[in-house]
Amino acid sequence: AGPLVLVGPRLGAAVSALALATAFGARAQFAPMAPTEPSTASEPSRFGNARLLREDQWPLRTWERYIVDNRNDRVKWACVNWAGAYMDQHTVLGLDRRKVDAIARRISELGFNCVRLPYSTQGVITNPAVADSDLAANPDLQGKHMLDLFDAAVEALTKQRLMVIINNHNSKSGWCCAFDSEEGLWYTPSYNESQWIKGLVTLAERYKNNKYVVAFDVRNEPHDYGGVDLTWGDGDPLTDWAAAAKRAGDQILTVNPNVLIVIEALCLAKDLRPMRDHQVQLIVPNRVVYEVHAYHYFQMYSMWSDMFMSWVDTRRLAMTVALVPLLILAFCLRAWWMLRCVRPPPGVLATSIGTWVFAISFAFVVFHTCVWYEMRTTSCSIGATGEQLPCILFWCIPMSLGICIFMCGYRYHCGARCMQRWLQDHPSVRGVCCDDAECSSRELVGNSEFAALSTDDESESDAEWSLCCQRKDFYSWQAAIAAISKGVPEKVSWDSGLCCGLQVAIFCVILLLSMVGIYIFACIATTYWWFQRHHDHMWGFALIQGHPWTAPVWVGEFGSSAARGNYWLKLLHYMSARDVDWAYWVLNPEKPLTEMYEVGRGWVRFENPKWVNETWGILSSDWESVRFPWKMLDLVRVMSSPGEWVPDEYACDRSIMVPSAAVEPRQHALLVECVCTKANGATTTGAQSAERSARGREGCSATAA
Repeated sequence: AGPLVLVGPRLGAAVSALALATAFGARAQFAPMAPTEPSTASEPSRFGNARLLREDQWPLRTWERYIVDNRNDRVKWACVNWAGAYMDQHTVLGLDRRKVDAIARRISELGFNCVRLPYSTQGVITNPAVADSDLAANPDLQGKHMLDLFDAAVEALTKQRLMVIINNHNSKSGWCCAFDSEEGLWYTPSYNESQWIKGLVTLAERYKNNKYVVAFDVRNEPHDYGGVDLTWGDGDPLTDWAAAAKRAGDQILTVNPNVLIVIEALCLAKDLRPMRDHQVQLIVPNRVVYEVHAYHYFQMYSMWSDMFMSWVDTRRLAMTVALVPLLILAFCLRAWWMLRCVRPPPGVLATSIGTWVFAISFAFVVFHTCVWYEMRTTSCSIGATGEQLPCILFWCIPMSLGICIFMCGYRYHCGARCMQRWLQDHPSVRGVCCDDAECSSRELVGNSEFAALSTDDESESDAEWSLCCQRKDFYSWQAAIAAISKGVPEKVSWDSGLCCGLQVAIFCVILLLSMVGIYIFACIATTYWWFQRHHDHMWGFALIQGHPWTAPVWVGEFGSSAARGNYWLKLLHYMSARDVDWAYWVLNPEKPLTEMYEVGRGWVRFENPKWVNETWGILSSDWESVRFPWKMLDLVRVMSSPGEWVPDEYACDRSIMVPSAAVEPRQHALLVECVCTKANGATTTGAQSAERSARGREGCSATAA
């Protein structure tokens, strides 16, 4: 295989700087490594094309943003998570349905080249016995304990030349993970830091002679809990996750210096930004891989579409709502035109605008403050500070501007009142204003821009009102309706009706602009540009070559249920463009829940595990057939380096991937049985090879055309 041939450090830094300075230079920053030549060793028939490694390629290490072998060739992790050992069952799931070797072989057939195996600290330290019912298909394993079953899974996987990444998923065995769970910290009341490290070191010692155990993922989804706000690099032994990961990693490398240490990002493994300023340095260099999880509900901008309505429906709603203020504003402008465009007093206009600007800005400040508080008190204080505080500070600017505009209008208002008092009381001015020395204040109104006090006996409140409106009634509304009906403009003085009309007009303008803004954002939020910008900001920056923070980033968990939706397509596009290492969650078709979140009730916990369908699972309940072929076909596109992602529409609406036992010799690992639906509702079936299905361009059989 060819060596790593990339631009030199200086040229790479120059290219990166130029790309950062331009809006469309991102691809130069993430130029993928040149693909290596295929191995000449005999390979088993496999659906995907992730490279299997030979023993002479060990050990692995990191170089810049890549994981490489001992010849400096790119090694891309295209993995799947095999869950179970961290749960109350204390073994990988599926052993009650199929042989452990058969499941491992099936993983290899599907094209994956590595498996992420989660475990619990409790399982390793206590090593409990595993129920025979969970091992029904593996009678030779019945009566054994957790570590024996973990050994069997590791041995079965590595016999298939699959790399194994061992992951400490939680401390106490059970379903994981909730943002309000104590498992967000690497230490818990039941298991302290020493026991956490002991579990990691025990497994490192156990598998140090198995070269295919290539990495240890030291903790799953660290996040704040119980008033402990996690930090990165500040040295606090109770909060500094980077320091804790270093302590664990150094202990593992003392036992086996040839493994990689995987360190997850903060905030449920979604925020790697603190790594820019503080990179983890282990006792063995070039051993750190950073991990993120990329679920759609982990993204702040996706919360609206996840919790309320899709962005498409949001755009439709914004367009519909925008029609209301638009029509009202059109009527107000028409009425104002028919009243000969009577101008509002400057003080009234300024105080009205200032009040509305302040009110809207204050509402946004309150909203972002609530989000900041919720994030800070649940799982992510660093994310709350980094994302919400800038928004709060931003909206404080127009809020302050609104106060200034209001004060200017109010000062103008008060200045007008003082001027009118002076005009009334000063004899020389009164003589100029009118011929009659006893002219009334109403005559002053006709010769002044300001409304005057009607009588000397009026109260202060009446005086204030007269400065805003020359009339207290709503005559202008009647006049406007009459003028529109007759088509003849009328001239009126500024009164309470026009004051109310001004407030309605300002509110309609604000509402209209808000709906336009929401519509624009709803359009932008579904674009790949926005997706790429967001993920580059959160963790993709580490994939930029030639920086102190450049490092491999592994998407250790991501997935989708039955929907081949916008987020899934954008994520695979991004992972292909950035040539990202990944691990799909999850292989399992079912999962035993010990807790479930219910709206209005929060997290509901069960005394006995509740088995539910795992819609994200790759396999069906027989642990052989593939539940959603489109998902597997999509994953194949991002197994190679560089990726070959093309978002084709696959021919089958619904189909099942089954072993191709009829194919001899076994040229392909499986066939796709397609069920295609005609326009009239009739169905026909046909078969096509996995190779054709992977292309996604051919239809089913000719009968389904």
